[in-house]
Amino acid sequence: MLEDIKSIHHELHNCIEDTLASLALTLEREYILMFAEAWNFSYNPRARRALGTFGNSVDYGEYKVFGCIDRYHGIGTECNYKGDINNQLEVMKKEFQQGKAVILWMDAFFVPWTPVFNKYHRPHYCIGIGIDEAEGVIKCDDPFWNKHQESIPFKSFEDGNGKCLSVNLSDRGETDLDWHEVVTIAAQQVLGDGEKGNIFSAMCKFADDAEESLDLAAEIKGYEEKMFLAPLFMHMTQIGSSRGNFARVLVYLSEKFEVEQLLLLSREMEKAGANWIEMRNTLMGAYHKGDRGMVIKVMDEIRAMADHEESIAKRLIEVSNEYKE
Repeated sequence: MLEDIKSIHHELHNCIEDTLASLALTLEREYILMFAEAWNFSYNPRARRALGTFGNSVDYGEYKVFGCIDRYHGIGTECNYKGDINNQLEVMKKEFQQGKAVILWMDAFFVPWTPVFNKYHRPHYCIGIGIDEAEGVIKCDDPFWNKHQESIPFKSFEDGNGKCLSVNLSDRGETDLDWHEVVTIAAQQVLGDGEKGNIFSAMCKFADDAEESLDLAAEIKGYEEKMFLAPLFMHMTQIGSSRGNFARVLVYLSEKFEVEQLLLLSREMEKAGANWIEMRNTLMGAYHKGDRGMVIKVMDEIRAMADHEESIAKRLIEVSNEYKE
């Protein structure tokens, strides 16, 4: 069994990101640029009308962490999607024999040490470090929940539709890193191409629709005991965290390439992330107090945040162009 995992938890990370960061530290690689394209937003009004709630129609957009950590830090992953539990275990054994940890994906409903065990179905990632066939368990390290070594029974892993991801290193990395390219890609992603709108128009559309018809009781139904797991609040948390993590990218690039303007913009992005968390908290308070005025206030703040974030994106492109001259 592998014993030297450098487990790390960060307040802005989800379980995937804690897992990747811990593996990167163990492999003596950087990881922060996995958030290079984390800044995003998505709202699907059609899904909202079909589902009747906003929770699963609004989120942080396309998730690109796996691709970015491969592109910028040379840490690639390959998921063994097919096969039953025996096939999954065989893949793990081969990796462990080579002294390599794996990433485990499973439904947290079946993971005994998580607070959602036997309560809520949520995808969960952790690090596989060994197999004990006599006990019938997979040994793992869970950076997100407790940073302890745990054991998941084969049956629980199978019931949770568990999958194994192999981790492979490449020579890709930071030797030819171009910070102009990193910030330009990030800015263009949120600004869009001018034809289909962008994340800022999507944020405003979400605010307009939610101001008119958001029903907090319907959003929270089934999650009364753990309100933060309700899809709307969970996705607002992730939207805020993605901005906080992109702020860390700007700090990293500022320090590496000595670009003070990126540091200044990182502070604005960090504030934007914190504002999303605060708006989530206000909506939770609005539910408890039955105060519709608090909901309207949050939607006004989201529209204002859209304008502010758009100014950050435009300024990123300006800074890149200024330093090229």
